[in-house]
Amino acid sequence: MTAATGAKSISVALDGVATGGTIDLAEETAGNVETVNVSGSVATTAGANALTIGSTGTPANGTALTDLSALNVSLTSNTTVTVSSAAAANIETLDMSGSTGNLSATITAEDYDAEEVAVTFGSGNDSITLDHDDGATAGRAMTITLGDGDDSLTLSQASGNLFAADDQADLEASLITVADFAAADDTIDVSALAARNAQNLVDAQISGLADGATLFDAVESVAGLGNMSVFEFEGSTYIFNDTDAGSDLTAGDTLIELAGVAIGDLGANNFVA
Repeated sequence: MTAATGAKSISVALDGVATGGTIDLAEETAGNVETVNVSGSVATTAGANALTIGSTGTPANGTALTDLSALNVSLTSNTTVTVSSAAAANIETLDMSGSTGNLSATITAEDYDAEEVAVTFGSGNDSITLDHDDGATAGRAMTITLGDGDDSLTLSQASGNLFAADDQADLEASLITVADFAAADDTIDVSALAARNAQNLVDAQISGLADGATLFDAVESVAGLGNMSVFEFEGSTYIFNDTDAGSDLTAGDTLIELAGVAIGDLGANNFVA
């Protein structure tokens, strides 16, 4: 689908399209399209429904989108949604909050080049796989909103999201935040990470912090234990994974925030190990 010269947005309405299809987005003039809206449904089949949103620039008279910053997806069908790396490159907002079907999606952090990325899911029971390996690109902060429903988040990589880890600013620049993790309904799969440290050992590290300690101080403290630690700091729960098993905080480690979640509200049912 190719946007005409001067168009700032593309809207695509799907009506039971065949599963496995691809929406290939393009524009006649490079740099015009900033917003894409996709709505409707993918045809129900015996297997999983699938839809790919990409931008190869192959449609007639078109070029790949270069400034797409907002992708809004509102699907009524249960669908596996894939956003290609070409389409994701400049996205700052991937908003699927209008979707009522159960969505399945893999979010590959290094596909997104924006410094801050917000990803929002809808009201279904969504399954999100987060490939949080930062790769060789610069760090980006990512906020994921799971939405209503019984949602599952899988951390799929042992290597982590911290592009640099020398100070507080480095952590903030690469932090992945889950904005609305619901302890009563949601789960997080940490089986790709290291073994979890005993909670009493982690709590001892946090309780020993000096007054005025920062998140960097807290992470550096639990990093000395190696492996994976789950700890609470200033009203949020954090998951830290020592990727290189060096028992220290380094680039390539993993740090995930469950914003506003008290560690006491979490139980074994929230973690898949």
